[in-house]
Amino acid sequence: MKRPFFSPFMKEDKGGFSRYQGLETFLLQATLRRWSAARRHRRGKQGTTLSILIVTTALLLSTLAPLRAFGDENLEFRRARAAVSGGRLLEAQGMLEDFIERYPHGRNTARAKYLLGQVLYRRADFAGAARVFSETVEAHPDWDHADRAAYGKAMSQFAMLDYSGAAKTLDGLLKKYPESENVDDSLYWLGEALYRRADYSAALARFNQFLASYPGHAFREYAIDSVAWCLELLEKEGEAIKVRETFLRDFPKSSLKGPAELRLATDYLRTGDRQAAIKHNMLAESSDLPPPLRERAMLRAGLLLAETNQFQEAADVLEKLLATKPQADTAEPAMAALGNCHLKAANYEKAENVFKELVESGKDKEYRRSMAFQLALAQMARGKFAVAADQFSAVIDFAAHDSMETLSAVALAECFSRLDRPGAAAEKLRPLLDGRSPSDRRSDVTLALAGSLFRANRFDEAGRIYAELSADKEAVKKWPQIPYYEGLCHFHMARYGSASEKFAEFVRGGKPEALVPPAGFMKADSLLMARKLDEAKLAHKAFIEKWPENPLAIPALYQTGLAHMLTANYTEASSALAEVVRSYPSARTVAPARYFLGLSRMKAGDAAGALEIFRVLADNNMEFELADRAALAYGWLAFSGRDYETAVKVFTQIESKFPRTEFADFAWFFTGASHYRQRLPRTAGAHFQRLPKLFPKSRLNAEALIWAGLCEERLNNPANALRLYEQALQMSREPLVRAEALYSMGWAAMRLANSGASTAAFVKLTSEYPREPLAEHAYYWQGRLDFGNGRWDGARESLFKLSEIFPNSPLADASLFFAARAARKSSDYPKAVALFESLTSRYPRSLLLDQAEIEAAESTIEGGGAALAAQKLQSFIDKNVASPLRPLAVYDMGKALQRAGKFDEAIEQYRIAPRGESTEPAARSRFAIAECLAELDRTGEAVAELVAIARGGFPAGWPERAQLQAARLLERDGRPNEARQMYESVAETYGDDAAGMVALKAIRRMEKESENGRKGWRK
Repeated sequence: MKRPFFSPFMKEDKGGFSRYQGLETFLLQATLRRWSAARRHRRGKQGTTLSILIVTTALLLSTLAPLRAFGDENLEFRRARAAVSGGRLLEAQGMLEDFIERYPHGRNTARAKYLLGQVLYRRADFAGAARVFSETVEAHPDWDHADRAAYGKAMSQFAMLDYSGAAKTLDGLLKKYPESENVDDSLYWLGEALYRRADYSAALARFNQFLASYPGHAFREYAIDSVAWCLELLEKEGEAIKVRETFLRDFPKSSLKGPAELRLATDYLRTGDRQAAIKHNMLAESSDLPPPLRERAMLRAGLLLAETNQFQEAADVLEKLLATKPQADTAEPAMAALGNCHLKAANYEKAENVFKELVESGKDKEYRRSMAFQLALAQMARGKFAVAADQFSAVIDFAAHDSMETLSAVALAECFSRLDRPGAAAEKLRPLLDGRSPSDRRSDVTLALAGSLFRANRFDEAGRIYAELSADKEAVKKWPQIPYYEGLCHFHMARYGSASEKFAEFVRGGKPEALVPPAGFMKADSLLMARKLDEAKLAHKAFIEKWPENPLAIPALYQTGLAHMLTANYTEASSALAEVVRSYPSARTVAPARYFLGLSRMKAGDAAGALEIFRVLADNNMEFELADRAALAYGWLAFSGRDYETAVKVFTQIESKFPRTEFADFAWFFTGASHYRQRLPRTAGAHFQRLPKLFPKSRLNAEALIWAGLCEERLNNPANALRLYEQALQMSREPLVRAEALYSMGWAAMRLANSGASTAAFVKLTSEYPREPLAEHAYYWQGRLDFGNGRWDGARESLFKLSEIFPNSPLADASLFFAARAARKSSDYPKAVALFESLTSRYPRSLLLDQAEIEAAESTIEGGGAALAAQKLQSFIDKNVASPLRPLAVYDMGKALQRAGKFDEAIEQYRIAPRGESTEPAARSRFAIAECLAELDRTGEAVAELVAIARGGFPAGWPERAQLQAARLLERDGRPNEARQMYESVAETYGDDAAGMVALKAIRRMEKESENGRKGWRK
């Protein structure tokens, strides 16, 4: 319940009943009386003096016009005040507003404004009142009664629910007018304002200050109650209790007594004192509370009495409450509580009557279900088992899966047991599984329930119940087979580790003896299934040694062989399984033993022996669980041995021989693979493409389409192959298969010369599956495609990633080499040098080392490090005398010296660099020599070198280039005629080729320059 709050303008608080019921008018009138008393008090003290002054002034100024004005003002004010006193508020409001407008600075203006504020307040125009009071304070701050106007403003703000504004106004009033006659009321209302703002600590402080300063104030009663509310909301229930006890002691006849008792009961309940809560709820009931609250107090008292096991007393209180015919929301819980009290007080007949009425009158299904449950308990207690069983069945059929359902099932089982209907009891025991602990159920019924669930293969539910029973030592002592059945539940739920522990626990107990050998076998079997293989082998061995004649010895030996297989000890596995086949030829395990014997020999490398075993199993048409797998293994061994004809025959027959096999799609797939290996791509491709249609849910569909694409590539249909690869990609979500599809798409697109699509496929593969094996090749081809298309940055990134992610790949050194070349192509010479050097350090045995070392030096030259490059090249030349790349290194040495300005030394290197007389390297070297000679101003020698290139039979491109360069040198040397002759020779020889066009352009330029020269000479 929220704290009720009184204000002069509210009849009902939003939180519930008014805390000061019936006092609103009284306090409103009290406020107005305080204003009137204040006026009378002022007149009483100052009236005589004021009258003398007025008379004297009138005598002295009787001849002056202002006296008449003052007389008119005073008369109008008295008329307005008389209208207020007569209750004619609307008329008074108009008169006061006219007065203020006519005399804005009159002697009675402040009083008129103040009176207007009161009128507006009484007319419930609180906003207008607040505005007028505020204007009064602001316009007349030195008026003797400005504090009253401030107080009026605060009360108006209260009326507007502006608690923040009211608190601010009241706080200002207390500070500015500490001697005001309204200080006491202001302090109280400040506490109320802070309370309504939920500032309970500050409100508490103000209320305490008010009580300490004004102990005899008329508001003391309300202030104490407010203190209790503040403490309660600050969760200081102990202090709130003390304050409310004081309140009830000091104000025994207060109109707030009933609510205070009710809140006091709540506070006691919160502190855990239920007896005190009961007492004060009863006291609240006897007070003058409204009927709904009295009913609530009685209901609480009855419920608390029931909770404290005072059932008869509770029943008396609740019957008294129901006799008053309370409202429905109180009557229903009261009746339910009354019935429960009768039930617990063993008044079963009364309880039955009460719950019958509640079941018949209840509208809510859940409520009727709850009442039906308690009705059934009362009927069961009276020996009415048949009707009680019907009620319990109705509760269970509601299927709420709650504690009531579980308890109903327990009680129902007891009813059916009393009625000698155990079969029906078993049918109704299932609701017991819903999370109830053994302490809430009878252990014998629980065990019966667990057994029925186990027989219904509901191992999870049964296992939980067995686990609860296993934790009950008394139950295990009474029924020692509980751990055994719990172990079986764990085994069936594939919880093999916990199953082996339970079987071991049971074997240690040794009772009942008939179950000990099966428990020992199940322990070993659980260890095997849990992959605790060494322990499983020891357990099986111990079982065979302890119970050699037990029928379970054969499966134990069989599973010993399986354990050896799982530990990759195929020789021991073959030995154990062969012993099963030899010693127990008629046992049920002999066919599976043959199958695993074949697998053991296949794993041990005896493909021929395994093939023979699987052939026998397949040809004899043995019917056992693994027969289809045996046929599949036979076909696989034939496939691996390149006997594709036999493989096709075996795989083709699997679906017809084993119509329920789950491996039909595998057989179909390997039939296609066998055709592919037989070099029948058209047959294989058609076979692969039919697989998704025949087996739409097969995991092999995407791979089959990839193989179909390979067949199309064999048939030189890359476009068809690309389409199949795309279908495979859309079909599969497995990373490896998607990687295969993407790689195949990239390769097919390359065959179609679609470098964009190829690159896109490789990029998708490397971005989605960067560490799949095929990503290695995808990175490589992605980089090479980018390299070939001049996308140097992309090429470098892809090729470098390959070397980083797959450092041991046979493509890693080549990838790093081309990554460096890509960096060089993009003019990132420092990066190129770093990558070339990384190749040298990471792959010292790479065939690309010499080339990388030379290209690193070339990159250094291109990056402006000619001197450093010369040192590296000299080192290479000295170390690699017989290297086929030595001439290239010598040439690069010359280039480095040339870039460094050492032209004579560069010429020496160029002269020893050529390989052959008229080769490309020789032409390049001689051209470079000509460049160096030109730099040394040895133009004649440079021209001679270039002419030798033009006449020496060098590869295409070099003669014309040499002639053009020679012409430029002659032109620069001041020999224009010779230069022109050479340009004309090139233009005539090469015509419309690039060299001819360059020469022709040079001739025209020279002619223009010559013409300009003649014009200048003439001038």
